Amino acid sequence: MREGGNVLGRLGILGATAVCALALAAPAAAKTRDYKGPIGPSGAISFGVKGKGDRTKVVELEWFRLPVECGRKDDTSSGALTFPVKVKDRKFSAYAVYGNKNHPKAEAIIRGKINGSRAHGSIIVRGSKLPVNDAGTGDCDSGKHPWNAAG
Repeated sequence: MREGGNVLGRLGILGATAVCALALAAPAAAKTRDYKGPIGPSGAISFGVKGKGDRTKVVELEWFRLPVECGRKDDTSSGALTFPVKVKDRKFSAYAVYGNKNHPKAEAIIRGKINGSRAHGSIIVRGSKLPVNDAGTGDCDSGKHPWNAAG
């Protein structure tokens, strides 16, 4: 009888351990879906979507080689958001500034809508000190560029 008690005791401990392991793993189960795609005519965008329902956020949003016009010269600009963006009704909108928010040296305006494994939107970057890929900064404006991404 004592031997049977030990077996049940061991099974109880194993069961409790398994329940604890599952409970601790649950918060880590929040996966990030990664989206990547083109920005017309020659750039690219990537970001992750993390969470569910009211807690959904766009994270690690980056753009690469976005065409910009700097006076009479064409260039490209790349950048990233340093903060998560809330998603509401599958839509998100971000406004980021470089410098003083009342008189920014550069700004980025990014809008998007997520439909399952696809997303689309627009991006604008502009400013008197916009970081450009050629070298340094410039007085540049991208205009409004559409983007689409798949995840």
